[in-house]
Amino acid sequence: MLLSKKDVSDAFKWVPVRTPDSKLFAADLPGAAFGSEWPITILYNSLTFGWCGAPGEYMLYAWVAKQAFRGHRPKRPEWHSETPFQCFVLMDDSILIEPMLGARPWIATATVEECTRNTMGPATLNEEKDLVEGKLEVEKLIWGLHYNTEKGTRSLPPVKLEKASHLLHLPECDHGNRDIPLRLVQELRGNQQFWLAVMPSLGPLLQATNALLGPPDSRGCVVVRGEEAFLGGGRTSALAGGQQGCLGDEVYPSPLGIPVSGGGAVDPRSERAGDLDFG
Repeated sequence: MLLSKKDVSDAFKWVPVRTPDSKLFAADLPGAAFGSEWPITILYNSLTFGWCGAPGEYMLYAWVAKQAFRGHRPKRPEWHSETPFQCFVLMDDSILIEPMLGARPWIATATVEECTRNTMGPATLNEEKDLVEGKLEVEKLIWGLHYNTEKGTRSLPPVKLEKASHLLHLPECDHGNRDIPLRLVQELRGNQQFWLAVMPSLGPLLQATNALLGPPDSRGCVVVRGEEAFLGGGRTSALAGGQQGCLGDEVYPSPLGIPVSGGGAVDPRSERAGDLDFG
């Protein structure tokens, strides 16, 4: 199975704004910096990155490109399979997972590029990034996680492992400490979501972190409610927590459909390795 990631350059800027709405996308600049004695008003005729509604508007265009791609299939099914193309889309990233059948992976990448250009414009693809991320490979860093389709594994990249080590070694995370800034707990919880993707057995412990995300005290620290947080009938304390059993051998879906067991990534040599679904 080969992976490829296609990126749209300056994503929002390819979505046009109607002239009557351009007044909502304006900015005033001091004219002196441009040799003018009058202020300068800039009107944008495309979406800007500062508007909170831009992601949703952009995804309409991204979805059109995705649906167009799904409407194609190889012309020679006896060589490249008759299954229609599929891809995963998150904002300006399109992820392709293709089997090594004939020339299917290369047909798929050329097709998704054409569908993207037809939807948003001829210069939409980020050619510079494509040289690095667009290659068809069995290993790929996708949305913060490292995938290997040959081994059937999903893991944290080194930078996230380093961040995990840094966070967990902060004195605020020491067992028994009850002066924990809410901002730190929020940062920890965001990182734990990535950890959960590669080790689902951490699931019960995340409930302990969730219990600390309530309104802070006057110092901005969390109000410790560890004695009130129950995990499978047991109690837990602050960030240290107490796991009441793990999630066993259940299989949890990933964003790319590559399941892992409760103990981490699936060993490709195990009997369950045959259950891997990369589609």
